[in-house]
Parts: sequence; C-alpha cells; structure tokens
Amino acid sequence: MLEKCEVMIALIRNEINYIALPSNELIGFLSKKEEFKELKFIFSCLILVSEGEEFPQAWKKSLNEKINTRFMRKKDVEIMEAFGESFGITDAQGQISNCELCLERLRINHFEAKRDFEQYSKLASGLGFLLGLGILIIFL
Repeated sequence: MLEKCEVMIALIRNEINYIALPSNELIGFLSKKEEFKELKFIFSCLILVSEGEEFPQAWKKSLNEKINTRFMRKKDVEIMEAFGESFGITDAQGQISNCELCLERLRINHFEAKRDFEQYSKLASGLGFLLGLGILIIFL
C-alpha cells in the first residue's frame, strides 16, 4: 500500500509540475488510473468533492474511514493527511515541495515497514521451529 501511495504522490508531483491541474481535477484523474484502484480513499475523496466538500476536508474524511486505509499504519495515514491539508492551497512550487516532503516521509516509513517485516518474519520462523520441536518432544 505504501508503494502505491509513493507512486501516487510522485504522479501528483509530475502532474502539478507539467500540467498544473487543480486538486479536484487531479483526484478525478487519479481515480481513473487502474494502478490506484487499491487506494480506496481516492474514490471516497472524489465522491465527497463532487458533493461540494472542500478538498482538504474530503481528503481527511476519506483517509479516516478505516475501510479505506485498513492496510496502512496510523503514522502512514497521518502523513497522507498532512499532505492533503496543504494540497491545492499553495502555488505550484509549494505543492511540489509538499509532494517531495510527503514522498520522503513515505519512503522512510516504507523502509521501516520492510525492516520490521524482516525482523518479525525471522522471529515467527524461529518460534514455529521451537513449537514444532516442542510438539515432537511431547509425542515422544
């Protein structure tokens, strides 16, 4: 999920840099991309914006719906919320800087998540071995 968010933010940065789409149109553009179907908060945000909600509030509401971010850690959701708070409010350079900051923070979290996964998978493997050994001893 973090990788998809990273790709999405990088795409937003590029679209702002070269096309300068307004935030509402950019969300519509993202919702049509097949690679972001998994990021359900994009679609929730688009619906809220189309109903008249301001982008920052729609973004935050869609991220706070647990069904949309159930595979994201709390700190990942907080990064995405912070991104949405200033998205569309500043000039193009400010938005590009916001994207860069968000990307950097997501990359750090992605690295930490991978490290944690590797650490816990080794632990689980070791525990599985010990459990199997314990069961073998009990049956003997």
